[in-house]
Amino acid sequence: MNQVPTLLDEELCLLRGRDDKLDPGVQEAPIYNRMMWNFSKGIDGGELAYALNYGIADAQGNTSGTMSEDDAKRLYPQGHGDAWGHYLSALKLYYKLLHTTNYVWTPNYTAMDLGGVTVAVDYYDEEKFAETAAARVRTGQDIVRRTFQQTYQSAPSGLWAGYRDSDTNRCWGVGDWGVRAGQGAYFDWLTVNSLLPTQDTNSGHTGIQVIDRSTVRALGTLSAAGQSLQNVVDGADGDLNPLGLAKNIMPFDISPAGIDAGQSHFEQIYDRALAALNNAQTALDQAQGASQRLRRQATSFNNYVTDTVAQNESNTRSRLLEIFGTPYTDDIGPGQGYPDGYDGPDLYHFMYVDLSAFEDNTPRFTNYVSIPLPVMPTNFGYVRDGQRRRAGPARGLDWHPLAARRIPDRQTGLPARHGRAPGKL
Repeated sequence: MNQVPTLLDEELCLLRGRDDKLDPGVQEAPIYNRMMWNFSKGIDGGELAYALNYGIADAQGNTSGTMSEDDAKRLYPQGHGDAWGHYLSALKLYYKLLHTTNYVWTPNYTAMDLGGVTVAVDYYDEEKFAETAAARVRTGQDIVRRTFQQTYQSAPSGLWAGYRDSDTNRCWGVGDWGVRAGQGAYFDWLTVNSLLPTQDTNSGHTGIQVIDRSTVRALGTLSAAGQSLQNVVDGADGDLNPLGLAKNIMPFDISPAGIDAGQSHFEQIYDRALAALNNAQTALDQAQGASQRLRRQATSFNNYVTDTVAQNESNTRSRLLEIFGTPYTDDIGPGQGYPDGYDGPDLYHFMYVDLSAFEDNTPRFTNYVSIPLPVMPTNFGYVRDGQRRRAGPARGLDWHPLAARRIPDRQTGLPARHGRAPGKL
């Protein structure tokens, strides 16, 4: 991606967003402080890797055959990045509830009506609160570690380089993020604990009725994530490098069996490093494979929606147009049967035919067929001119030579094409 100089900067943007030193500004909707879609037309800008990694495909509502930012925008309308802000927004709802004076948070299960049956359910709000808080702390830990890696200098004069950000409006230094993430984790841990009793004292509670600090397992995860964050900050404070090692120190671990087999210290460390690297590559390949399979599944569903469903809908619409035709112009618009811009079939007045299209449109009822009908009961009749009439022993049916209903006098608009559709749409 050529919007940032290095992959490390890209990772940091995905974790904590970007600033407004370069266009677009952080007030530009819908991106704000996130990263734009990587279709910057750079020959080495990583567009192919971006499209494959994020599953960008064409035909997201169009069939141009060219992938562009429009296709990416349909899949990721807000761009990419700012995981910290994502979890921050998720936590905001819980704190808004706690600040509401008319709301009292009571840990309890809920009885709801499900198909006319009362069912006891628990939405695990306290568990989700703690899980979201733990995810934010882990994000903060990743930000601190990568910021430390980005700003680290081995020279004694650069010991505190990057510890504090010179731009006090953003505060993106190692210490700034450590304080921000650490205090947030501690405050979240206190808040969740304050909502829960230490132990459920009601011995009659079972299952989802038991809600206390022992049942909210994410509390332990939140505490462990906070401790891991503290270890990263302590390493930076202790003049350790981003790998957690002191300066001018080399791990000295010699296997006597390896020495006896003729392996030097370098060869032993090299073999171990190579094995660790291969394991990391295998884990990365498996993670990427799982991610790609999930994206292919999402792409398959999107293709079904955009292609199969849309094609079936188009075919059905074309068949209806062939049968019913399009509406008359007077039937389209405010107060009419169809809204403005309607181009579907005419389901209301499809039986009307404009007889002026024929050379001789004078109705000639020259054929009269008398069809005897059975005598109906005395209480059975039909309505004509607003009055109920008794059914007679027989009635005559007039058959028009054109076998069509005339357009009423009030119907003045004419259709562009009616009764037929010129070919498939």
